[in-house]
Amino acid sequence: MERKKTVIINGLYYGFILLLIYAALKYALPVVMPFALATLIVLFLKRPAQKLAQRFKCKEKTMRSILLVAVYVLIAALCMLFGAKILSQTGKFISGLPGLYTSTLLPAMNEFSQWVEQLASEFDPKAVATVNQAFNDMTSGLAQRITEFSSMAIGIVSSFLAAMPTLIVNTVLTVVSSFYLAADYENIRDTILRYLPKTWGQTLVQARSKFHQSVGVYLRSYTIIFFMTWGELLLGLSILRVPHTLLISVLIAICDIMPILGTGTVLIPWFIIAAILGNYPLSVGLVVLYLVITIIRNTVEPKLVGHQIGLHPLLTLMSMIVGAHLFGILGLFGFPVTLSVLLPLYDMRKQDNLQA
Repeated sequence: MERKKTVIINGLYYGFILLLIYAALKYALPVVMPFALATLIVLFLKRPAQKLAQRFKCKEKTMRSILLVAVYVLIAALCMLFGAKILSQTGKFISGLPGLYTSTLLPAMNEFSQWVEQLASEFDPKAVATVNQAFNDMTSGLAQRITEFSSMAIGIVSSFLAAMPTLIVNTVLTVVSSFYLAADYENIRDTILRYLPKTWGQTLVQARSKFHQSVGVYLRSYTIIFFMTWGELLLGLSILRVPHTLLISVLIAICDIMPILGTGTVLIPWFIIAAILGNYPLSVGLVVLYLVITIIRNTVEPKLVGHQIGLHPLLTLMSMIVGAHLFGILGLFGFPVTLSVLLPLYDMRKQDNLQA
């Protein structure tokens, strides 16, 4: 009886803690997001700033500020070079989806349908009508989905444009906060630790250490892999004269860094459809591009990453789905990272309790 009571109390306690965490992330995080993002940026630049400050014999806070300027100039340059072009290609791609379906997907599906009908007629002529009806239902359903997606995508773009003023304000807050934090990082850190309970301070220090050891390496490495894959796709698709090259290469590169997914999720169906339509140069080119990207990725990834964030790919995928459902795009990427920090901390605290 006492054991059941303990289990119930622990369950209620941890449930209440999870509820508080959810409420904090759902309602408080959007408010403090510019400051949290500024903190993450400064933490990422802390170690490079230390090494460069030692090398050039200057103050670390000065080097942090210099690196911040370099990072923001690079981001601004990339946005100016590619941002407008990506937005333009996104609009053209969305508006052209119905035409893409009519000119590319529908002929490929008709070719495949005729092949299946011919195959079915050799075994059971009565099955031809069933196969034909199934393909008609599939094509009409797919056409409806594409139309719905186009309307939804236009709505998303409109919502994004409406949110631009808020995005600009948050960006300015992030930039200003990061410079204040870079200039006085040590004092801010010591002040926070001074007012926190000792155990909380120790946990915070351990979390920061774990973040640098695993998650920091993971994020930096996969940022490099993302840009490397994007560059390969941009070059390859440009050689193949694929329209909307910049947008398509970015979308495929995003798929490549997602767990379980990869470039093959897009490129394999694409070269199959191209082969069915008789566009053999494009099909062969996509196969070669896929093989080159896969070989380079498998060669470079172990050297860059070393060890990943310690989560099984299935657990990573589940955490991304839950995070996206609860917190949108922020949860999609933030939930696995948070989980990868909290689980090792829980193991460390559990080990400390056993030793005590």
